[in-house]
Amino acid sequence: MGTMSEQPDNREETVGERIRRLRRERGLSQRDICGPGISNAYISRIERGQRRPSGKALRLVGRSLGVSPEYLETGAVLTASEQIERELAEAELELRLGELSEAERRFRAILSKAAESGNADADTRARVGLGVAAARRGAYRETVERLERVVDKREISPATHPDVYAALGQAYSELSEATKAVELFRQCLAEIEWKYADDEVLYIRFATYLSYALSDAGRPAEADAAIAGAISRTRGQPDPYTRIRLYWSRARIASDTGQHRLGLDSIRRAIGLLEQTEDSLHLGRAHLLCAEIVLATGDLDEAEEHLLLADALLTRVDTTPHLAYLRSEQAKLAARRGDGERALALAREAFALLGKEDQPEQGRAHWALAEAHVALGDHPAAERAFAAAHRLLSLEGRYLPQLEEARGRSLRSAAPPTY
Repeated sequence: MGTMSEQPDNREETVGERIRRLRRERGLSQRDICGPGISNAYISRIERGQRRPSGKALRLVGRSLGVSPEYLETGAVLTASEQIERELAEAELELRLGELSEAERRFRAILSKAAESGNADADTRARVGLGVAAARRGAYRETVERLERVVDKREISPATHPDVYAALGQAYSELSEATKAVELFRQCLAEIEWKYADDEVLYIRFATYLSYALSDAGRPAEADAAIAGAISRTRGQPDPYTRIRLYWSRARIASDTGQHRLGLDSIRRAIGLLEQTEDSLHLGRAHLLCAEIVLATGDLDEAEEHLLLADALLTRVDTTPHLAYLRSEQAKLAARRGDGERALALAREAFALLGKEDQPEQGRAHWALAEAHVALGDHPAAERAFAAAHRLLSLEGRYLPQLEEARGRSLRSAAPPTY
């Protein structure tokens, strides 16, 4: 934080006067402290007392001036612990909004301050934030390294930090270690039954996480049993997000077992509930899963509608693995429409978005690449891509029947005509 100059009567200094004073002390112009949505004309009106700054404006201007939004608004200087708490709240907000790079920068700075001051709570929250941000970037090995430390030390619990366990379980599955995810969520459910037996929503949430992990491990019957057990515990009508999780899990299990009609019915119900929220990320992912299921039925027009909706929603947030998944499905659609060049470009874009550790997503991208080569008539290249897709998807256990069906279509299209 920058040095504050003394005012003869700080109580009479307005927000605008405080901003003007700090700006001049630092030798900055009004344009220097502007930013997205905050023009120099807007700054000028604030300084003249003609406009009350929004919370966003206070955060952006405070960042430019090296002071807290609270100081700009009230003139009160925060203590060291209050400053760390404010910075944590800012970083956690940016993480929720999908501003990953800025959130991670803040969390790393907080880690250093927490180590210097011995603030264990801030240290834990910063490590959690960095681990969750890494998961959203698709850096799953980093996610495991950061979050395992927090979970193993029992610094958090499934009740206080469910998203942390979800991110760690997802990272295990994406690293082709779905059995670790299964074990993690079984342990969470055991703890919930022991300590939070009356929390129906929490139990169902982790039962759905367990079903995802079992599905990723290629154990659909056990995944279905996990959901059936969760449903049996419901009393009355579950809240909307609990219903979304149950529908979503049913859709994944049905899709994995070839029950496309049931899968579509379930994911459409989840979409209907998500449309009543402002959750762009999960609504986009739901449209993407729906497109994948519809594509398996051969309805290319409906698949395209869902992919367009998913694209519009997912490009608003920084979620690299989901964008790679989207490009792979778009490539498959283009290939099945006969546009091999577009399919090839989309498959290559999916690869460019992925890291080497994203093996299941790499498998999907190879599958999309194979279908692009089929559409281009390059069947030897298609066979090589299908083989790579099979090798990678076998590590997870999902999609193999659908992949073999796509490969069968490829072989039939390559066969010479019979007379």
